[in-house]
Amino acid sequence: MKYLTLIILVCLFTVPLFVFGQNSLVPDCGWFDCTFTKDILGPNGLINKIIGWIVTIAVPAASIAIMWAGVQMVIYSDNPSKRQAGKKMLIIALWGLVIVLGSYVAVKTITDFFVDSSVAPLNNVFNS
Repeated sequence: MKYLTLIILVCLFTVPLFVFGQNSLVPDCGWFDCTFTKDILGPNGLINKIIGWIVTIAVPAASIAIMWAGVQMVIYSDNPSKRQAGKKMLIIALWGLVIVLGSYVAVKTITDFFVDSSVAPLNNVFNS
C-alpha cells in the first residue's frame, strides 16, 4: 500500500513536469524586454502559468482524495470511527478543491482586468 501511494504521488508530480516542460514556465522576454502586463500578468505570463500548474496538480489530487474517502466510507460503513475519518477526508478534499479553483478564478479575473486595455486604468502606468 505504501508503494502504491508513492507511485501515485510520483506520477502525479512528474507528469505535469513533462507536459509543461515543452514550454517554459518563465516567459521568454529576450534581453530585458519584459513588460509587466504582457510577460507577468498576460495570458502566457508567469502568474497564469504558475496557477495553471497548481490547478493541474490539485484537481487530480482532490479527485483521488474524494474517491479514496468514498471508498473508505463504503468499505468501513460498519466502523463509525473509520467512516467519520472518510467523511473528514471528503470535507477537507472538497474545501481544498474550492480554495484552489476559487484562487484560479480570482487570479484570472485580476490578471484579465489589468491586461485588458479597455478596462484597466493602470495599464499605461505598467507599460511605461
